[in-house]
Amino acid sequence: MIAAFPEGGGCYAVSKANLGARASRLGAASLVVDYVLTVALSISAGVAALVSAFPTLGPDSLAISLGFLALLTALNLRGIATSARTFLLPTAVFIAGIYVVIVAGLFRSHPAASAGIHPAVVPKVAAVVVGPLRLTAAAPRMIALMR
Repeated sequence: MIAAFPEGGGCYAVSKANLGARASRLGAASLVVDYVLTVALSISAGVAALVSAFPTLGPDSLAISLGFLALLTALNLRGIATSARTFLLPTAVFIAGIYVVIVAGLFRSHPAASAGIHPAVVPKVAAVVVGPLRLTAAAPRMIALMR
């Protein structure tokens, strides 16, 4: 890919050069849908976690979600430098939190009393979720190989 497109090129540029305008528009449309769904899933998961920590916020979850969406939109419209500076601290806190959870799990001698989902349910859920994730991850490579 680098040898074929040394100046760079995303899904749209590569598919337009190799497959034509129709395929490039399909790739561009799929990326837009992917971006929209990624933001929607991220916001809904974050608000769900917030509501689970503070159940009194439950009735206002839609307003909270729309507020986060407006905030993300405003920050991204300000430019990449502003977005990077703004999201640096929350990202660092998130990564540190992940490490804290891993270390706490290593030192825990027994599972928590309310450990969550029963282990028998996980393979069924994983089978439903992992298949589409594999297709999403493989889609750009498939387009590149179709030439």
